[in-house]
Amino acid sequence: MSLTLPLLISYLVLIFNSLTDYLTFEVYPLTLLLPAGLGLWQQRPPLTISLYLVLALLVGLYLLARLTATFGLGDVDVLLMLVFIIPADTLLTCLAIAAVAALVGFIISAPRHRLPFVPFISWSFIMVTQLTGLA
Repeated sequence: MSLTLPLLISYLVLIFNSLTDYLTFEVYPLTLLLPAGLGLWQQRPPLTISLYLVLALLVGLYLLARLTATFGLGDVDVLLMLVFIIPADTLLTCLAIAAVAALVGFIISAPRHRLPFVPFISWSFIMVTQLTGLA
C-alpha cells in the first residue's frame, strides 16, 4: 500500500494542525493550501450528491463559526482541504466518526474545557484512508 503525495502531505499537515489546535486552539490555514492544491491537481472532485451535501454542510459550518464565538473557523478550513483530497462520501464518513469520537471525548473530559475538533478530524481521516485502501 503506497501513499500518494497529496495524502502524505495532508497527513503531516493535519498532524501539525492537530497539535496546534490542541495546544493553542489555532489552525494555520496557509498550511492547508499545499495538500488541497496537490489533491485538486491530481484529481478533481466528482459532482455528486455527496459533494453538494458536503458543500452545504461547509457553508452552514462557516456561518455557524462566523455567528458564534464557540466554534472556530479552523475546522471548516480543514474540512475544505479534505474535499480536495478524498471523495465526499468518504469525507462524510470521516466527519461522522470524528463527531462520535469528539462526543465521547467531551463526555469523558470535564465539560468546562474547550474541545479542539481538528485532532478528531485528523484521526478519523487517517484511520478511514488507511482502512479503506485510499492510501
